[in-house]
Amino acid sequence: MKLQVISVGSLKSSPLKELWDTYKKRLLLPFDSLEVPASKVGDKSQEAQNILKVLRPQSFLVVMDEKGENISTSTFASFIEKHHLLGTKQMSFLIGGAEGIDAALKEKADRVLSFGAQTWPHDFVRVLLIEQIYRAQQILNNHPYHRGS
Repeated sequence: MKLQVISVGSLKSSPLKELWDTYKKRLLLPFDSLEVPASKVGDKSQEAQNILKVLRPQSFLVVMDEKGENISTSTFASFIEKHHLLGTKQMSFLIGGAEGIDAALKEKADRVLSFGAQTWPHDFVRVLLIEQIYRAQQILNNHPYHRGS
């Protein structure tokens, strides 16, 4: 199964970009990331159109949103493993821009996940997500990186 992260806006050169690149290099599983342009006026519907242009119709869509389901790291790893075993071809994680994600995309999502009830800057969410994908990979490979229970 291929994992993909689709983000609104670009991750500029920064410590966050360095972390993103570090985790991306560590991933062994098929992975890619796409950045779609952010709307200059915060037009979420325009951003949604940009996302729909690059989103494969058969992809299992996971939207990252503060109002989504909050799950543990182990549950996240099991979720990825389950879809791999079910033969899901591609799982796409969507991270919106500064204004959030258009309601139509949330409705289209197969699952909506959260990193807690707090509001996080969208660039932070990118790094949190790729780290959790890497951590899930390590859990599924019985690697000691994850020391959780």
